[in-house]
Amino acid sequence: MEKIRDNYTDFINGHDHEDVIVGMAIHDILQSGISSDTLKTFGVKLFNGTKEKLTENLNFNTLPIDFTKHKFIEFPYFNQKGKLLFYRYKILPPPAKDTITSNYFSANNRYLHPKNVPSIPYVLSKNIQNKTNIPVWITEGEKKGLKLFQHHRSVIAISGVWMFNSSEDADGIHPLKYELDTYKWKGRTVYLGFDNDVWTNHGSKLAIFGLAFKLFQKRALVKIITWEGQKG
Repeated sequence: MEKIRDNYTDFINGHDHEDVIVGMAIHDILQSGISSDTLKTFGVKLFNGTKEKLTENLNFNTLPIDFTKHKFIEFPYFNQKGKLLFYRYKILPPPAKDTITSNYFSANNRYLHPKNVPSIPYVLSKNIQNKTNIPVWITEGEKKGLKLFQHHRSVIAISGVWMFNSSEDADGIHPLKYELDTYKWKGRTVYLGFDNDVWTNHGSKLAIFGLAFKLFQKRALVKIITWEGQKG
């Protein structure tokens, strides 16, 4: 384990290598199969700053959990030009429900998203919007997106099953998020790979069919990926 921790020095980001929660964070990353090089490429690491800095990054007035009892995996979000937009954080260990003092949590209380900042797709493959010969994978969650990118896929990750939708327009329609709508979809192969509970979770099933329909309307060649095995 010591050698593994040494390989993830950039991810550990100055924290104590022997810290139990640091070990939990490394296990979380290893379980997802993400290499230290992939993490470094996208600037994913453990937050190492003050409580005040984390609160500022999240646009909160106060941090809704006990800062001293958790570590935070920091996922930077960039636009297509490489400009940093915001950070999203995975909380380790996840806070108990009775300790939550805010509604700014997401994904079963495991993530913190900045206040008053809309969720946007986590776009890992740049400058392919007009290259319809390049297939695109759309998956659920930053870590699955990173894993797919590591396997040389062009990938867009969404932070929730409905996060491909924009706000309702004047006609009562939810268009695709701007980051998705900038792509040329006609004739492009698109693989949709959500969590494997998509067929048992009614909301997830509606979402994946909703996304598939929107892409079909844009004449994409949509393929829905299914698999058996562990959750995720």
